[in-house]
Amino acid sequence: MRHIRLALLGLGNVGQAFARYVGTNDGRDSPKLTIRAVADSSSGLVLNPIESLPTNIATGQPGLDLLTHALSLRLNVVTVDKGPLLHGFEALKEAARTASSGFAYSGTTGVSIPAELSGIRVFEIAGVLNGTTNYILNEMQERGLPFDQALLKAQADGIAEPDPALDIGGWDSAAKILILAKSLMKGRAELSNVSRTGINAGTQALIQTASKTGKVVRLVARARESEGQLRLSVAPEIVGSESRFFSVRGTSKLAIFRTDSGEITSMSRSGRDAIAQTIVDDVTRVTAGPVY
Repeated sequence: MRHIRLALLGLGNVGQAFARYVGTNDGRDSPKLTIRAVADSSSGLVLNPIESLPTNIATGQPGLDLLTHALSLRLNVVTVDKGPLLHGFEALKEAARTASSGFAYSGTTGVSIPAELSGIRVFEIAGVLNGTTNYILNEMQERGLPFDQALLKAQADGIAEPDPALDIGGWDSAAKILILAKSLMKGRAELSNVSRTGINAGTQALIQTASKTGKVVRLVARARESEGQLRLSVAPEIVGSESRFFSVRGTSKLAIFRTDSGEITSMSRSGRDAIAQTIVDDVTRVTAGPVY
């Protein structure tokens, strides 16, 4: 049985969920995990660091510098912080290759990147990538709640953050589609290149239009190649029963990857146990061999 020692950087909701998950892991079905150090942004890094600091989409700091330093020490790194990948994706990947260190970030994209995509050209990605907004939209459509009440319910249920701006403003979905595009598609883009429309009280009018024909509204993130450039967007869309997004309810997420070999779908559930399992899967992979 492999025994993996970890350092946990950040002890917010995600970090605490992961720590609890590790505490129940006895290693019978997976490697034995032990958290040997817990640090904040001012502390040093040891062992195999897992970074779960709050996302800073403006600069990616302090996570970006901390991850870069960890990789320079030839440590294996797992992160669920989107900020560093938004501002230093290529540099972090190169640092991992140079150090022959494992580097994984499945927790930053909303859905896992299917292994079948390895070596296949992906020319378009579409996804419902934010569980909070999907939950709010479902409450508005299935229970008839106005936006403000649906948001309050999401907060009361521990789904929406006290400050939900990144979610309802479409920033979280924009970050996730950008990271997916950087991982799988040619071309370069920044967060400022993502056309972004979130959800708010005004979305009710779109919901009413959709309901007249038995359709629903989903917040859909899209990325596609066009003349060597990436075109990225996030916006509420009306979808019918023929769409795979139609049945994505609650906090679930789903992405469709269109490739030269056809469509590949990835679906995930939300929640702290789910993200904890995603981190464990990434830790297992990076400690088994280099992952870039």
